[in-house]
Amino acid sequence: GYMGTSSPYAILSDPNLKTETSDNYELGLKGRLVDGVTISAAAFYSDYKNFIANGYYRRTSNPQMFTSVPSNISILYLTENRDKGYIYGGELSAKFDLGTWFNNAKGFSARLAYGYAEGASKSSATGDSYVDLDSVTPQKAVVGLAYDDPSSLYGAALTATFNKGKTASYAAGRK
Repeated sequence: GYMGTSSPYAILSDPNLKTETSDNYELGLKGRLVDGVTISAAAFYSDYKNFIANGYYRRTSNPQMFTSVPSNISILYLTENRDKGYIYGGELSAKFDLGTWFNNAKGFSARLAYGYAEGASKSSATGDSYVDLDSVTPQKAVVGLAYDDPSSLYGAALTATFNKGKTASYAAGRK
């Protein structure tokens, strides 16, 4: 772990951490919609046992967790198991071969993609309920333009990725 001498936080791991296991399911389709347009769609669900998450604890609310850390430490990040967790989501994408419609654009293509995901975890502690996973990006969009040499000697791509912001919650710990 890490305990800062000048900073008020410590990063520790649970010495009794259990192995995380998961069952994952995915269903996807891919095909050519019309000449020059390829689309794909996928949906997924993951079910976790002993989900490994980072807990966030404040000394003022959880003094019992700070018995073995220096008194200047007021925040504790603890890698720990949550009994259950899940993540689900989906993705849609399309690739457009621009040379199909414009002779001067042979080798050029454009790509658009959108993804959505959500996840939560909980422990068996009395009164605990599912809380959002801070580690899951809720929405993501990708836009790209590419060129592939018709003789397959070289290619280049310019891709931009946009992620929706997310406010951290107290995913594994208590305030």
